[in-house]
Amino acid sequence: ATSKLRCPQYSLNTDLNYVSTGRSSMKIEFYENKLGDGIDSIGFRTRDYMLDGSGISDYENAYLEYEFYNDTDQVITVQMSAYDPLNASFGVSTSIAPHSWSGKEGTSICLKTLKEYFLGEGLDIWFIVSGIQEDGDCLYLDHLSIVER
Repeated sequence: ATSKLRCPQYSLNTDLNYVSTGRSSMKIEFYENKLGDGIDSIGFRTRDYMLDGSGISDYENAYLEYEFYNDTDQVITVQMSAYDPLNASFGVSTSIAPHSWSGKEGTSICLKTLKEYFLGEGLDIWFIVSGIQEDGDCLYLDHLSIVER
């Protein structure tokens, strides 16, 4: 998704100040890029191989959702997009205030057009981040899951 010259660093976080659900979250740290032309804030992608949709009975009311902690001094915008194996795409965007968790608004995508067998088969999930300005700024991704409402 990103080249080695422009890739944020990822690590497991166990500091509970940056965890909303469970015992850990993923720390994403952005740095001055190696070409010397500003902070990298392209974003990153993951795949859903570990997401479990087996307990979902009604995909009309199933949502892919996440929570981010913005550990920066500025408002950031996060756009989450998901692409299924048939190339249908879904997207949602939200702004997150400095030093706070994202709210529920703008952090979930309804999966009603996806079929159960796509879950766990490589749904591409992209996060595009804008607003990162300082070398070493961090975000914490937690609670990427499928829920039924």
